[in-house]
Amino acid sequence: SLRVCLALLSLAPATAALAAPAVSPKVKPLMVNHVVPASKVVFAVARNAPATDDDWREMERSALVLTEAGKQLKKLNPGGNEVWRQQARLLVGNASAAVAAAKARDVEGLNKASEAVFVTCAGCHKAFPVNP
Repeated sequence: SLRVCLALLSLAPATAALAAPAVSPKVKPLMVNHVVPASKVVFAVARNAPATDDDWREMERSALVLTEAGKQLKKLNPGGNEVWRQQARLLVGNASAAVAAAKARDVEGLNKASEAVFVTCAGCHKAFPVNP
């Protein structure tokens, strides 16, 4: 479950965060302007599944934004960091699964994809802490 994953993440050693290279200044605007708003929509499925065609289109669009953001994050890889590359790849894959689930109007698939995106985001932020 999501809570178990979060608990496990909190127990993981923070060595990756300590060794993380500086992140490109282009990452923060991408996160603030695109990833955060889109992720809020995708994560909300756990509380409120899409009901109307407009809801489903918004979900699909938001998941697509996350997919494209993952592709951009791959390009902004600090120093060719393998953890960064892996997290970006996971975001692309999990967000793509959310796009497919939204297109299919598959609430269960969307819930699974949303949780996978959340775990991916949490893992990346564990390895690369957000600077205020």
